[in-house]
Amino acid sequence: SGVAVGRTTARWSKAMVVPPWWILNGVKPMGPEKDMGSWKAISFSEEQQNEFGINDDGEIKDKAKWEAAIAAHKAGGKEKEKQPEIAVCDFGSAEGPVLEGEEPL
Repeated sequence: SGVAVGRTTARWSKAMVVPPWWILNGVKPMGPEKDMGSWKAISFSEEQQNEFGINDDGEIKDKAKWEAAIAAHKAGGKEKEKQPEIAVCDFGSAEGPVLEGEEPL
């Protein structure tokens, strides 16, 4: 199937678009936001560029460096964000709220 465009027909591709590597690998771009006029773009910090072998847009410039950095990241590297600790609180107590692991007042 396709769509007529002038004298040619544009064919629809059934190929899936894969998210960028930083989303697939949980890497948060830490560079300044880039103003593109009507929209804003992410960027990677100088430290991230050196670590991953990329440019500020995330384009891989040094594949060997990138592969090593991704392997380190997946193994628990410094780029991974820590999950916040969640305090569990019992509001059903007659003494009032009690945090898990603490004695009631």
